[in-house]
Amino acid sequence: MAGRTQAEGEDGYFQVVRRGTRDEGRGTRDDKLTMKKFFSYKHNPWMGFALVGLVFLLFLFAEMWNGRFWLSDFEVYYKSAARILEGQNLYRIKADDFYLFKYSPVSAVFFIPFAILPFAVSKVVYWLFYSFIMLGCIYSAIQLVTPNGVGEKPAGVNSLALLTGLILMVHFLRELHLGQVNFILMFLYLLTCRCLVAGKPGSVGFLLSAGIFIKPFGLIFLPYLFYKRKWKELAFFLIYTAILTIVPLLFYRSVYLTANQYLAWFHELFVELGNKQEFSLPANQTIFSVVSRYAFLGGILKTPALFLGFQSLIIVILAILMIILINRGKAISNQERLEMFLLMGLIPLLAFSGENSFGLFLPAVVLILFYFRELSLQLKIVAIAGFLFLGGNINDLWGSEISSWIDRVSLISLGAMSLWFVMAKLRFQRLW
Repeated sequence: MAGRTQAEGEDGYFQVVRRGTRDEGRGTRDDKLTMKKFFSYKHNPWMGFALVGLVFLLFLFAEMWNGRFWLSDFEVYYKSAARILEGQNLYRIKADDFYLFKYSPVSAVFFIPFAILPFAVSKVVYWLFYSFIMLGCIYSAIQLVTPNGVGEKPAGVNSLALLTGLILMVHFLRELHLGQVNFILMFLYLLTCRCLVAGKPGSVGFLLSAGIFIKPFGLIFLPYLFYKRKWKELAFFLIYTAILTIVPLLFYRSVYLTANQYLAWFHELFVELGNKQEFSLPANQTIFSVVSRYAFLGGILKTPALFLGFQSLIIVILAILMIILINRGKAISNQERLEMFLLMGLIPLLAFSGENSFGLFLPAVVLILFYFRELSLQLKIVAIAGFLFLGGNINDLWGSEISSWIDRVSLISLGAMSLWFVMAKLRFQRLW
């Protein structure tokens, strides 16, 4: 009996050991399967973002290796932040030469955290920070466009992220090289859109106000909010604008000195606008310049008054078209998303900013890619042409001569108009 019990006990022990060995083996296989899924394009929806981010990181090392790690525009913001900390003047400093500060005193305050660090370190920190902002723009656009956001099928999300990165890579890398702020503005606009859809008027007001103090592009949203009767959002915008306006007073400790800084900023804005009214210049990528050049109106628009009238006519036509598109989408849930995308797309077409702000078409790219299969053949051709024209001017690929020709004929503007047209068609078809 004792022997049988011992044998039974031994059998039970060995069974547990064998079962444990099998479980450990299964655990090892499960671990391998988990790791495989983690690096899988079809299972991990973050792989697309990781690959785009890897390009940004590799470009950082390439810039350092080639001695091109300059971030010239960021240096302007950095110096201005250091100056406002000391209560110094921000504008028309001869030592700055070409790289003059042309933004609001409040924007200098925003960059104070970077000015605390040595400039060499701060450039790296800003590069990494800006890389995350750009990835955040892709993420936010996908969240707004797709029904389940990043919760969609991982392969679809990865494709959206990678294709968006590929189409707009020239804009991403140019922004990083210069140390610009346009994707910070886009991130604020996308957050504004999400808050508008979610019914958070306070957040909408704050985000728009903060963006306008960096660059006044966001003013384009105010007539839209007025037309949509978003009174709370407008009220919060005014409140936060008033609060942010007095922030520089904390550093200058004088109403007179603070007011002088704002007067100097307004002067810079008027000078900038005055310098950028030559519509015949190839570098002028605005819709006013493109239409006037392609319609051969140069011989007619000979005086500033005539060109101002022409600009006003274009703006009125665009405003009427926006109203039509808004009314067309009244029956669509969360219709503000497309309307905000359309307004973001108008910013680079209306503001003289060269190619720098055309990255604001990122939400349009994500939207059109997501609905690409549902487009007609004609719209697919228009969309593909828009993608190529918008992001295809790669100097290292085509060479300076062809790249300059692309600028002269304003292919980037034609591409932007093409994508804007596709978005408008989506609204007319009530797809979005």
